[in-house]
Amino acid sequence: MRFFGVIFLTMWACAAQAAEGVPNRAGVEFFESRVRPVLSQHCYKCHSATSDSVKGGLRVDSLGGLLKGGESGPAIVPGNPATSLLIKAIEHDPKSELDMPPKEKLTASTVADLEAWIRAGAVWPTEAPPEVIANSRQRQSIEKARREHWAFQPLKHPTVPEIANAAWVRTPIDAFVLSKLEQS
Repeated sequence: MRFFGVIFLTMWACAAQAAEGVPNRAGVEFFESRVRPVLSQHCYKCHSATSDSVKGGLRVDSLGGLLKGGESGPAIVPGNPATSLLIKAIEHDPKSELDMPPKEKLTASTVADLEAWIRAGAVWPTEAPPEVIANSRQRQSIEKARREHWAFQPLKHPTVPEIANAAWVRTPIDAFVLSKLEQS
């Protein structure tokens, strides 16, 4: 009976992950090889946590930022590239005021990759939000503070202090306490 309980829990956990939209490996590989490089090269300068001021209120460095969108509305509609503002902007659609990137037009194959990514549901790998990883100097100082925290230091065996009234001492800790008492 216990065996079936473990199997049931395992199946339930897998189903829960699928229901939560855990990205599949192929979708993540497509995103990392064909989508993120385009966003990084052409969009992050003006539309990310690392930009000085986020243009149009649009962040493209997270799925949440794309879904929330900016001043013009949501940038993508997963499953529907035709209604996604991102696609209209990168196609330099004459009906749209949005032309991104502003000084150059992306290649047809790049636009097709972004359309395919949106059509497939806009798979985005699960990772820390960009705010957490944006400032590397801050991240390094946090990591340094974690390393230097007393709880993560190697154990030391301090020298037990000598005291005047040794009869009172039963453990080395008593010697430390009595030493402080004698000092005051």
